[in-house]
Amino acid sequence: MIITRPFPPRIGTKTQMVMGITMNWHGHEKTVDIDKLVERVDRAVSGGAVAVALTDIDNFGQLNDEQGREAGDRVLEVWIETLTGSLPKDAIVGRLGGMQLEPVIVTIGATVLSDLLSLIVFAVCVRTFTSGFSPSGLAIQISEVAVFVPLILFGLSRVGAWALNQVRDNESAHFVLALGVMVVAPVMAHLIDLPDIVGAFLAGLALNAAVRDHPTKSKLEFFGQALFIPSFFVATGFLIDPAAFAQSVLDNFPLVAGLVAALLVGKGIAAAVAGRAFGYSRAARLTMWALTLPQLAATLAAAIVAHHTVDAAGHRLLDGNMLNAVLVVMLTTSILGPMLTERFAPRLIQGE
Repeated sequence: MIITRPFPPRIGTKTQMVMGITMNWHGHEKTVDIDKLVERVDRAVSGGAVAVALTDIDNFGQLNDEQGREAGDRVLEVWIETLTGSLPKDAIVGRLGGMQLEPVIVTIGATVLSDLLSLIVFAVCVRTFTSGFSPSGLAIQISEVAVFVPLILFGLSRVGAWALNQVRDNESAHFVLALGVMVVAPVMAHLIDLPDIVGAFLAGLALNAAVRDHPTKSKLEFFGQALFIPSFFVATGFLIDPAAFAQSVLDNFPLVAGLVAALLVGKGIAAAVAGRAFGYSRAARLTMWALTLPQLAATLAAAIVAHHTVDAAGHRLLDGNMLNAVLVVMLTTSILGPMLTERFAPRLIQGE
């Protein structure tokens, strides 16, 4: 069995997912039922002969971006034809998973957009809370945000891509320069009194577009996962007194339950409305709902910043009770979301 990445399905191309694995080249479709696949592997294992290989196509995303999807499709066609022509007739070639199904891609895009918009609204709230509300001040900040966001997303990403391309063959220089690009956005955000997390989020989007498929991307991901994310959670843990946290949740249980219920219902309504508008199946709508439930990175960062934000009178934007309620929402949704996704996603894959 050969599993290749990034083997389709991709939206609008010749291949669509059916029962987990589908091939459709030059009009000849071959669909493999997951249950039959598992049964075949079980038989092979019991007989003592089975081989599984994972292949990858280097720089495929860059090829798609620079040469267009038709060129990408052709590369995939040639690769699959090469594999199938070199293997026994009963060999299985395909791609497992549902990450490139249209409802999943739409949900990911919507999540990124909603996080961006919510952080922008949060930035306006923070500045209004600390300096007071005035129509002129609000107009100035909206103007600054309207210039800052496109400047980072389109300007910094293009300049960064050009600069990184100059040192593309020097991995060390490429990595250091990528870190420099990542720092620019938060610094610029600080200059116009936006929370640093807004600039950091935009920096991630810009850097992703600039780095593309270069090996530096995996190094940055490892760096963040091994250092930045654990450090952030450790710093968050310092704010929590377990006994006080539990007592606060009990004392404010209606607030906590209301926040969790509002999130579940709100996400459900959004998934239902968007899913029906796009003509998605019930399984797709439920999967979209489950995928959007977890509230972790942006929510936690915004909650911590709000907790440390005080006005002239010393009042916090987010007091301890509300912070604890937000933490319960995060814990609940981070458990519930993956559980529901595991339940609904197979139905989506099977129904496509």
